[in-house]
Amino acid sequence: MNPATRRNKNRGLTRQRRRNFLWRMIKSAAILCILAGGCYAVTIYVTESPRFQVRNIQVEGVRTLRPEDIVTAAGVHSTDNLLFLDIAGIRNRVRSLPYVKRCEVFRAYPATALIRVEERSAKVILLVENHAFELDEEGIVLRELSAQIVAGFPIITNVPGIAFPAEGQRLDAPALRAAMKLWDALRDSPISQELTVSEISAESEDQLRVFFDEIPFETIWGRADFAAEVLRFSVLWREKKGQLPCKESLDMRYDEDLVCR
Repeated sequence: MNPATRRNKNRGLTRQRRRNFLWRMIKSAAILCILAGGCYAVTIYVTESPRFQVRNIQVEGVRTLRPEDIVTAAGVHSTDNLLFLDIAGIRNRVRSLPYVKRCEVFRAYPATALIRVEERSAKVILLVENHAFELDEEGIVLRELSAQIVAGFPIITNVPGIAFPAEGQRLDAPALRAAMKLWDALRDSPISQELTVSEISAESEDQLRVFFDEIPFETIWGRADFAAEVLRFSVLWREKKGQLPCKESLDMRYDEDLVCR
């Protein structure tokens, strides 16, 4: 092959390579355009289609609160898109309710938002400035109560260092903690089947005055293990068959030396 023929052949191969490369680029660009168009169409569909709008809000786990309370706090509306719900935001807003201890939020496709809560349970009633407040086991103020619905829980009074509390506030006064521990010990004892605690006056950790509906005098607790004090009280109650010789008070704070006045 002479030089001229070789040069012509090389030029032809070069042009063919250029055409092939250009064709591959055109096909790649076309595929990218199709993919981009498809992604755009899918995005428009899922964000604007009524199929994914929240049409149902399901609430589970409420006992004291109403489902409407949870929905209002969640801030979810029928115009919201289920795919783009702010799960963390909903959870935090619902947990801001004093009665809510835990909250989980789920998407149930295509159009249901599921809110599952665990409520706090009232443990005692705290009386502050003639106002009654429901407290849970952690000392969280659940709500203020009206005077006519405080039955069923012991009332803790005279706690020092507590001003007018707010709903959701955690109260951590030492005397209050001691009163709640004493209530645990009394509630878990068999004596609770015979005696009803009406009030615990928590003047200090070492001076807790308990009033029972069935006993005409006060009982004084503190300075020791509450479970041991309650056990001694239960033994004394059974031995005396409920006929304790006290007129004003029975002091349980001095181990085996019971002070009866």
